[in-house]
Amino acid sequence: MGIMYNKSMDKKIAILIISCDKYSDLWETCAKTFDYFWPDCKYDKFITSNHKKCNQPGFKSILVGDDLSWSHGLKSALTKLETEYDYVFTMVEDYFFIETINNSYIEKMFNEFIKLDGNFLSLFKLPSKLSFVNKFFGELENNIPYRQSIGFTLWNINTLNAILDPTENAWEFEKIGVQRGFNYDKFYGTYFNYKVLNLVIKGKIVPSSYSVLIKIFPDLNFSRAFFSKKEWYISVIKSFFISHFLFYSPVFIKKRIYFNFKK
Repeated sequence: MGIMYNKSMDKKIAILIISCDKYSDLWETCAKTFDYFWPDCKYDKFITSNHKKCNQPGFKSILVGDDLSWSHGLKSALTKLETEYDYVFTMVEDYFFIETINNSYIEKMFNEFIKLDGNFLSLFKLPSKLSFVNKFFGELENNIPYRQSIGFTLWNINTLNAILDPTENAWEFEKIGVQRGFNYDKFYGTYFNYKVLNLVIKGKIVPSSYSVLIKIFPDLNFSRAFFSKKEWYISVIKSFFISHFLFYSPVFIKKRIYFNFKK
């Protein structure tokens, strides 16, 4: 049986939290954090999962069936949304905003994106120079690594569906599928880098992220394992070198090293 939607003509954008059954223990924290930092969000909100229904207030559940692949599940969710929505703002269940969102500003920015028939808009800084478009966002460079991502991004649903390969996982979508995205223009990024927090990496709780959330929600309790200090330090060092390479290396060097490596 299909999902019942509000058919109001102004409902062009849906918020989609991409998840699965094995991460259902994070749904409550995800929903609480979203509502805490974006309390006046007027867009319809959805969480994807396999067979387990999400019962968080304000969020509708989209069931995509067996976990065949990350991209297959996302394509299934988009198929259920595309009859009522033209755009989807994508997030994942363990990656949160960690600052208050100005809803009026966001709505104006999203409306400008729609007026331009945009394909992609990232609210999180990507490793690209931005060519000025308007006061909200600039256009990303093309043919560069990490031009697209799935966290904190507004997508034209048709474009995202076309780029997705149903055999790929999330890592492959961002690292390999980016080359399919090169066929599209109007990929934008905001000048303002929104603050975000990654609670889980490789299935484990990040202690520093947990310590931030526990101050806001003292009753949080997780059964998941935590990163050891050694694991966390290795992760931070690796992230530091990768991000500095992507942000500060000339484009031709990034392209040559990255795409030759993938081949």
